[in-house]
Amino acid sequence: IQGAVDVRGVPADTFIRGMKRLSLQGHGRSVLAAMDTIEIVGGPPSPLYGMGKIGGYTNMAPKSGRAQTGSYLAQTQSFVQAVGGNYGKREISFGVGGPLTPVERFDRRGGYYVYGLVEDSDSFTAGVPVRQQVLQAAVSVDDFAGALRLEAGANYQVSRTAGALTGRLTQEL
Repeated sequence: IQGAVDVRGVPADTFIRGMKRLSLQGHGRSVLAAMDTIEIVGGPPSPLYGMGKIGGYTNMAPKSGRAQTGSYLAQTQSFVQAVGGNYGKREISFGVGGPLTPVERFDRRGGYYVYGLVEDSDSFTAGVPVRQQVLQAAVSVDDFAGALRLEAGANYQVSRTAGALTGRLTQEL
């Protein structure tokens, strides 16, 4: 899915783990494969979050060292995936995550997860390629400082596309 997600025909607000993300108005890609869960809600968010889109919102949880049940992964898990398809679709992704064993020496539990994706595809519009690179990392540690849990992450993303307009003027442009 290119750009932002629409709910009920209206660009949706995007929340990451319950925190509102800046509205990219369709100019930033939503790499949904980098998410563990995606909650789609029709209708505006609670007024507690301020003004919201009338169509609805999405609440996404990025991949992390925590399983969908909320507990940490018991052992290291990984995957590698290659995708090919129409219009020159070429994509490869990987993920690896597991428990943070060094923190167990301090009677703490934790986990990590790293996800990466590289895409080099064409699209149904001639001269409008899709190029993107994503690298996402997350670390969680229970009882990091007293009863507080550490949730840290980083996301590196480079997306390139020509857009549909400039290719219409001249292909060289």
